[in-house]
Amino acid sequence: MKTPMQQLIQSLKAEQMTASNEWQTGYQKALSNVIDEAESMLEKEMAEIIESFHTGMEMQDLDPNSGIAEEYYSLKFNTKEI
Repeated sequence: MKTPMQQLIQSLKAEQMTASNEWQTGYQKALSNVIDEAESMLEKEMAEIIESFHTGMEMQDLDPNSGIAEEYYSLKFNTKEI
């Protein structure tokens, strides 16, 4: 399962690859800027999810520094595929 942001980034990268003609260089650069912004937003989204997971762990008296939240996020959203 991918997050909506991961799906958007994947679509933008695919679109960028199709813009191969020389006259589309400006379009490729614009897409590159949009992809960078989307990847930044994905990092923020990941941090928010992990933070809320840590909060839940603390409420259950579990160690939030165990790395479980990061592992859960990676497994749940296939972060290695992007």
